[in-house]
Amino acid sequence: LRKMAAAAARSFGASMLEAADLELSVGEGLANAYLHAYNRRPGPVEIAIGFDGITVSLSVRDQGNGKPEVTTPGRGLALLEELTDGVDLLPAPDGRGAILHVTRRLG
Repeated sequence: LRKMAAAAARSFGASMLEAADLELSVGEGLANAYLHAYNRRPGPVEIAIGFDGITVSLSVRDQGNGKPEVTTPGRGLALLEELTDGVDLLPAPDGRGAILHVTRRLG
């Protein structure tokens, strides 16, 4: 899934570095789902990637325990804040799971 997201970003015109940042973002989203949503067990995830001509948006959604209370971002979220232009960890609208949403402006 990480490599597919990087390939999609490259097809949008992302540089190798930008694509690598987005690949890492997917990896962090998957790790967060595994660790926090599913308590170190496998579980379903949904990944969406979009491009508006300037910015790549990436979402990783789980159907686990909902959005954890984050008072201080952990290493993964802190890293994503450095590598991307925006990071949000939100509860899913239907109340089932959480959504990690990341944006990265290209160029």
